[in-house]
Amino acid sequence: MFVRKAHAPQAAPPPSPGTCLPPFVLEYVPEQRVAIARFSGTFETAAAWQAIATIKAAVAAHPIEGVLVDVRASDYTPTVEEVTGFCAEFVGFLGRRRLAVLTRLIVQYGLARVLVQQAQARDIDAQAFVDEREAHEWLHRPDSR
Repeated sequence: MFVRKAHAPQAAPPPSPGTCLPPFVLEYVPEQRVAIARFSGTFETAAAWQAIATIKAAVAAHPIEGVLVDVRASDYTPTVEEVTGFCAEFVGFLGRRRLAVLTRLIVQYGLARVLVQQAQARDIDAQAFVDEREAHEWLHRPDSR
């Protein structure tokens, strides 16, 4: 699902337990030139790849300078090998755009750091966060490169 937002995103708390959300929503915030990909619930690796393809299409179709990947509401835990594959795909289409990964759990943060380290080794400006406000500030900071 792709949603075009005409306002600045607000820091959203993780949903409460039992809340039913779609597994993937992509928001485009044109005035900030940011795409926000929110993952939730349990899903398979194939669905993660489909979501990344949707992000890639949005980056190609819109003037996007940064991508925020929010996995706080997700129960999906990829393997390190899958994270390496996801990183290679992001590197293939992000170019000079920034990538912020927003996490809630320690395991999510650890895997996000793996992705960040691999992306940075390939000259992608990437960071992992646990606070959405900090992630947005970093995405918009001119000196983040």
